[in-house]
Amino acid sequence: MDKVFTILLVIGLLTFLVITQEYYLKGVRKGDLLERFARVTGPRFLGIFIVDSILFYMQGIDLNNWYRLMIILAELVLGILLVIYSRKEQRQQVKLIE
Repeated sequence: MDKVFTILLVIGLLTFLVITQEYYLKGVRKGDLLERFARVTGPRFLGIFIVDSILFYMQGIDLNNWYRLMIILAELVLGILLVIYSRKEQRQQVKLIE
């Protein structure tokens, strides 16, 4: 069962990479690659933050492990900044269209 899960996970990741690559290529052609990067990467950082925080909690919160806390906070801050940036660009495009 473990091998089946691994194969399905790899197939899912490869599919995500192919779809993301095409999305980025369209962004290069349109000149909005940075916005598209922020739109894809921001939620991924937030997802990593959630999973990492759950793992940190389940292993026991150790405030002496400041390095790991800094990594978790960096994931949160980068995720929020990228999401805000991608939303800001979307709002500016809507204003230009109107």
